[in-house]
Amino acid sequence: TIECIRTYLKIKKKLEYSEKEIICTNGDKQAIFQLLFYLCNEGDEIILPTPAWPGYTNIINLIGAKPIYLETTFENNYQIDPLLLEKLINNKTKAIILCNPHNPTGVMQNYETMYKLSKIVEKNQIYVIDDQIFELLDFYSSHISMASFENVKKYTFTLNSLSKGYGMSGLRFGFIAGPDNHINRV
Repeated sequence: TIECIRTYLKIKKKLEYSEKEIICTNGDKQAIFQLLFYLCNEGDEIILPTPAWPGYTNIINLIGAKPIYLETTFENNYQIDPLLLEKLINNKTKAIILCNPHNPTGVMQNYETMYKLSKIVEKNQIYVIDDQIFELLDFYSSHISMASFENVKKYTFTLNSLSKGYGMSGLRFGFIAGPDNHINRV
């Protein structure tokens, strides 16, 4: 199974991961919970672009962290404003959750936005939870993984599941790909 995930990430996303950098989960929701539970201490802040799937807020609150909302707007095609992101980061910021393509808007962050976000992540050394559960619904092949920016791959956790992209909503199979010094503890 892990070899299939490695092959998929290599062919579809041009991302190289070893066996030690991938774990399987009981779906995407478990991957999000498990990762946040591992990364966060009580009071840590997780930046969450809005509008957002309500489950993110629930999981963040459940583990004792605090959601910090980063508003995106229709007028800006729901792209994350790097300047707003910079203003929200402080010494309690642990991570940003990217759902790309975005739930509920369906918008994908473009290359320019992702590049600017990668520079902010690198500068501030915060984690990226790159939830790609809807990436197979990108019919134009323009989806960009945050881990494709080498400068931030060591801070990025790529999450995915079979449920949405393959139309198997009852199949609880997901994965996390990320730095092996973290993956073996998640």
